[in-house]
Amino acid sequence: MYWGRKGEFATHENAISVIYNGAIAAGKVYAQKEPTGILAESYFIAPRSDNRDHDLNLFFSTAMEKVLYPKYSRDFLATWAGKVENDLIFLPTANNGGIDYEFIPPFISGLKKLAIKDVVDFADRRIAATEQVISS
Repeated sequence: MYWGRKGEFATHENAISVIYNGAIAAGKVYAQKEPTGILAESYFIAPRSDNRDHDLNLFFSTAMEKVLYPKYSRDFLATWAGKVENDLIFLPTANNGGIDYEFIPPFISGLKKLAIKDVVDFADRRIAATEQVISS
């Protein structure tokens, strides 16, 4: 929970950070796009591949937080060794049993399109309501 800027701490770029301690933050997971360092209360994890996209890290961090956040607390810390490293995080799988990296980008794209559609629908309803108020 104590983030540091590049040059102040050892930093990692495009990594995933897990908060292991905090009254309301234990188990929160963040995809860190910019170079970020940690002083305490958190740790970084990253896929073994250097070829990782920030959207992919957003997908992974969301899947991880769905499992970790409800489970951990200030009394049951989300530390790595013996705890989080053994938690099951469910991801889409390919026929070979590995992570289906081909599925994730179109899935993310579809979610983005749905979010944009929701914003457009909200704006249209707001405009219609404004026009109705003005006309009356």
